[in-house]
Amino acid sequence: MKNISPATIGVGSPSRVVAVSRDRDGMRQFFREQGLTYLERPKFYNGRTERAAKLLAKRYKKLNLVIDHESGYYWRQIEELKSARRNAQAFMASGAMADMCVCSLDPTIGCGLFARMAIPGGMFVGAYSGVVVESADFDDNSSYAFESNPWHEFFRSRFPKPHPRLFVDAQDAGNELRFINHIDKNRLVRSPFMDDEGKLVGAANVAVSSFFLKGAFLTVVAAARDIGAGEELRFDYGDDYWSVRGVQPDCSTVYRIIDGRLAEVPTKRSSSHR
Repeated sequence: MKNISPATIGVGSPSRVVAVSRDRDGMRQFFREQGLTYLERPKFYNGRTERAAKLLAKRYKKLNLVIDHESGYYWRQIEELKSARRNAQAFMASGAMADMCVCSLDPTIGCGLFARMAIPGGMFVGAYSGVVVESADFDDNSSYAFESNPWHEFFRSRFPKPHPRLFVDAQDAGNELRFINHIDKNRLVRSPFMDDEGKLVGAANVAVSSFFLKGAFLTVVAAARDIGAGEELRFDYGDDYWSVRGVQPDCSTVYRIIDGRLAEVPTKRSSSHR
């Protein structure tokens, strides 16, 4: 994959970069300025939630599960997911993130998250962080939450208690992955790579999955295809997200940093989904 120097995508440049992942202190400062708390790793909402999650994890620590949030399909101990599990475990151990930056876009969208260096397809971008809450304490109006154990019904139907329903919510506290914006999964955009000039690729370039590995819950973001340096990270929030809010999202463009400047790139609806 072609790449560009991350130095061309720096804070204060015409790209409107406001924070960079590799500068943790700068990212924390940016979060504080937004009235948010930066969390490298998820934290529990209260002691009750922590005890319930740890008891569940201890009881089923030999069980490996993963679910894709877009398709809603879950797998249990499937051979094809060994490499994905290894990658997720590596992130659990290191807390590493891809080289990314947050840019200020416009008053409607707010901020967006961009790759500062190329990210190969299938590579884990990072672990989604936030406050882990049980369903009883969860704010249904949150725009930044994922179900941390979407196997709630699976556990409840097969095993004795406990089986708390958990969410990881980055509404008020989380990491830079909370700034990934929506794009319809059926939208296409021109490839960011010179070798693929004229080729159309999916505008939704990342995917979100939840893992239950070695007794720990983890929600991760991975590259759905090769991502070019300067590309904005986007994924499909799903129809339910927008229907409950009564909003029709604008998916006509995405953003991209080109030659150090922020630019809008038009998208096109896939002909197979008209």
